Amino acid sequence: MNRWTVEFDARFEITRIWSAEIVSKQGNRYVIRGTGTGANLAAGQSVSFGFSAKTPME
Repeated sequence: MNRWTVEFDARFEITRIWSAEIVSKQGNRYVIRGTGTGANLAAGQSVSFGFSAKTPME
């Protein structure tokens, strides 16, 4: 099993996250990885995580 990570670009600020953690944020690029019991996945498995976000003031 491997600890999962996901990367994505977003023009918002994550203010709260659950079942995952923010590893890094550079510009609009987030790197998120799993935590707790859902951190490790075998091939073909899926996981859910969530977050709240707000649009940054420009």
